[in-house]
Amino acid sequence: CALQIARQYRDLVMAVNGQVHGWRSFTRGLRLAYERTGDTSFRTAAIALSKGATYATIGGWIDESAMRETAYVVNGYVEAERLGEPRHPLLARAVDHLLIHFDRVFVQSNYTVHQMFMDGMAAEALINYYDLTKDPRVPPTIKLMLDWIWNNAWNQTTKQ
Repeated sequence: CALQIARQYRDLVMAVNGQVHGWRSFTRGLRLAYERTGDTSFRTAAIALSKGATYATIGGWIDESAMRETAYVVNGYVEAERLGEPRHPLLARAVDHLLIHFDRVFVQSNYTVHQMFMDGMAAEALINYYDLTKDPRVPPTIKLMLDWIWNNAWNQTTKQ
């Protein structure tokens, strides 16, 4: 079933040469499909997304309303590198954008949009990036987010 979905998504991605909306850029499943099957069309689609999805050509976006899309850009660059592509020249910029997003939300409390599911997506992207680079900025940034969630979003009474 997973491969059937991956094939459909691959076909959609390739029909538009990787130029999908930023919130529809999912490279990990394509990488996994390639690794499990050896079918290079999955690899080709993942790399196309890393180059053509919205915001991929500019290294994400500085506004926290695009945190999800910037996280997907980071994931796309990381997955492409895992597939053998050279490091994307905009990877560092996209990561910097996510770090700025976290600073705005969790330190400055100066943001226009905050949706906690996007925090999780950005954290996942930063962790994926950390697994690849060991960038020392990532662990304290993830801790900052988790501390904020514990202090501001966790309800001790209902344990939710």
